[in-house]
Amino acid sequence: MFALQFALFMIAPQLSLWFDTTIIGSGFGASILAMILRRAGQKVLLVEKYRHPKFAIGESSTPLANLLLEEIAYDSNLPNLRNLTEWGRWQTHCPQLPCGLKRGFSFYQHEAGFPLKPSDRATQLLVAASPNDHVADTHWYRPAFDEFLVKEAQSHGVDYQPDTTLKSLTRAGESWDLMLQSLGSSHAVRTKFIVDATGPRGCLTRHFHIPHSQPADMPKTQTLFAHFTGVRRLEDCDHGFANPTPPYPVDDSAVHHLIDGGWVWVLRFNNGVTSVGVVLEDDAANQIGLRELESGWQTLLKLYPSLQASLGTAQRTTNWHYIAQVASRAETVFGEGWALLPSAVGFIDPMLSTGFALTLLGVRRLATILTQTACGLPQQDALQNYKTITLLELDHTAELIGALYANLKNLENFRDLTLLYFAAASYAETVRRLGHPEKAQSFLLASDPRFGPAARGICQAAKLNPHRSVQAQVHRLIEAIDIAGLTNRGANNWYPVRADDLLNSATKVGASRPEIRAMLKLLNVDFDGLSG
Repeated sequence: MFALQFALFMIAPQLSLWFDTTIIGSGFGASILAMILRRAGQKVLLVEKYRHPKFAIGESSTPLANLLLEEIAYDSNLPNLRNLTEWGRWQTHCPQLPCGLKRGFSFYQHEAGFPLKPSDRATQLLVAASPNDHVADTHWYRPAFDEFLVKEAQSHGVDYQPDTTLKSLTRAGESWDLMLQSLGSSHAVRTKFIVDATGPRGCLTRHFHIPHSQPADMPKTQTLFAHFTGVRRLEDCDHGFANPTPPYPVDDSAVHHLIDGGWVWVLRFNNGVTSVGVVLEDDAANQIGLRELESGWQTLLKLYPSLQASLGTAQRTTNWHYIAQVASRAETVFGEGWALLPSAVGFIDPMLSTGFALTLLGVRRLATILTQTACGLPQQDALQNYKTITLLELDHTAELIGALYANLKNLENFRDLTLLYFAAASYAETVRRLGHPEKAQSFLLASDPRFGPAARGICQAAKLNPHRSVQAQVHRLIEAIDIAGLTNRGANNWYPVRADDLLNSATKVGASRPEIRAMLKLLNVDFDGLSG
């Protein structure tokens, strides 16, 4: 359909096409929003500056992100999205699409000049996210994943135009006139609404001169990342990583190596590729010359023997990607007839894989506004609420991640601060699965009148005095929502998924033990196979 329309543009470039919504960018959030709107009857255009497949930062999903994707799949009748929400379903229905197995979150604290000691539980934190591989989360191999979603969107009738840039836009009554440039030719499009999904400091941010600033609660950081082959598994570098048996194979997780001034991530895909990157505070980054790319990377590896053992002989398969300022936040989120996805409003940090859930929450909210809210003042009021919650969630996330950076050298505090994340995320996932999304309306309970302010207060205190223990404060706050045994003082930094933890916490989520068992059955989880 669009090929014919594009041919008409070449004959009559003054001809204007009309769309309900034009989405600039074609990452996963853009394509999923486009599919939702198209299934609701809208005419949708996706505009992409480049062409797929292409590299993208942000690769690790979480239980909450996958649940949000599952909800979208059911609500909008998009069954192929449902197949991407669990490792087992993915391997059964989309084996040709690369991804990675993610069983949990793994953290290892390194000391420069010394190898890791796998037997030292005091320098590690392992938090399981699933009881087995079948229902596990995944790492998204974005070059293939994003291309797959664009093709899915096209199959549902979304128009897609790659190799296209926005030259200008002009307000025309209650619509926008866009002048697009593609393959050397310009053509006009009229659209009722524009969504920017091009990332921080993206297309509309530049056009409207929207200020972006460093989040006040985050340190200034730089990042360097690429894809590699030949990354050695930790358990192959030292058998102690597999003995005694951890809650899950640690390499099949989002591995966080905590180092001086930052951290290194390692995410394995099932096509032999591994995503590896480092985020460092400015002083640490400048000290090793991170902006020098390869030489900075080699300097970093030489400082940490266990990183050298795992990554030193790996072969880089992509160009280095360097970002001089990782965290940013826009001051404006929407205007008359346009809005930014959360991924275009700002970015905090790859730590704890917060980006997917934040984006998908925004996708759902914007889709509701664009399909169920009348134009004019009602839509503007709804967008104002969208702005409020989007900025609150970003700031809430920045508070937590900023506190984690301040406590990189104090693993006890670092561990206890992460429990704010794991408690809120697991609680939100469970109440949503039980049919009570109103109990967790915001990311990490940011808008909850009890939890939100208290969590931010703990994080602020932990930044001001990283040597003072926050354990008692954290445990008191999360006790009412802890359904995963996170306050178990005998855990010794390993937190497996255990049935008893969830069953014994049924009343915290307003459910009975039989209801919890029924939920597990619906998830095709082998109850007897769970520990506890």
